Amino acid sequence: NFVWVARLYHCNCEIPNQINGCTGNKVDDRDAFSGRMQLSFDTSDSSSVRVGLTGQSAKDGGFGLGELGSLRANPHRINQDFEGETTRDSFQPSVVYEWGEGGRSFTSISAFTTWDVTETSDFDFNVIDGVQRTTKENQDVFYQELRLTEEGDFDVDKGEGMRWLVGFSAFMSDSERSAVNQFGADAPLIGAAPGVDTSTGGFDDLGLSFFGQASMSPAAGWELTGGLRYDRESAELDKNHTYDTDADGTFVTDDSFEDDFSATTPMVSASYRPTDSSQCYAYAAKAFKA
Repeated sequence: NFVWVARLYHCNCEIPNQINGCTGNKVDDRDAFSGRMQLSFDTSDSSSVRVGLTGQSAKDGGFGLGELGSLRANPHRINQDFEGETTRDSFQPSVVYEWGEGGRSFTSISAFTTWDVTETSDFDFNVIDGVQRTTKENQDVFYQELRLTEEGDFDVDKGEGMRWLVGFSAFMSDSERSAVNQFGADAPLIGAAPGVDTSTGGFDDLGLSFFGQASMSPAAGWELTGGLRYDRESAELDKNHTYDTDADGTFVTDDSFEDDFSATTPMVSASYRPTDSSQCYAYAAKAFKA
């Protein structure tokens, strides 16, 4: 069997009352294209592959930010000498392989995500040549998960049997971020010296996890489940900060960070089905965030 589905979307909109009084232009518009596709096919009588692809390319107008008192008096009007914009691009392919036979199944999930964002804005929020800000972010992430399950003779209606699941997952992430503040001739009015202030950072993450759980049915309608998960994550950061001014020269600060995080987290649950259309359950688990 061979099945595929594809969709493409386009969004273009304006907010008619959102005006920049300094230039007379409309602000906070949006123009975006996005799409998704999925392809499924059988590789044998007991296995199949599903390929997915999603993506987006979007462009937004600058942030409608302004002095609070002025916005309260006129919520749809800003006054800025510079109109920024935001662009976003993302791309996410994935492949899922599934095999099942005789009550046992295997699943492999492979996914990749890449995205980048660029934002420019008038950061003094008025008509002076104070500061313009440019922010850039990009990230690449690869994720892999493997799962093996065994249903056996598990039957909650009869209250017999056991089923279990074991798995492994890993991810690798590489991202960069930068923020550049361009202080203009009127920067002293906001307490800063004319120049360029730049902050950059490189982030690397590697995460691994092993997990498993088992369920048993001691009596008709009852299911008891216990699980355990181990996570380990390694994170690295290299950052740099420079402030280049015409009067005082360049100031440079470099720093780095590296650390490892790990945790073992349990899970238990119990459920009971008094009828075919109702269920009562209790669930308890410990969570982990690096």
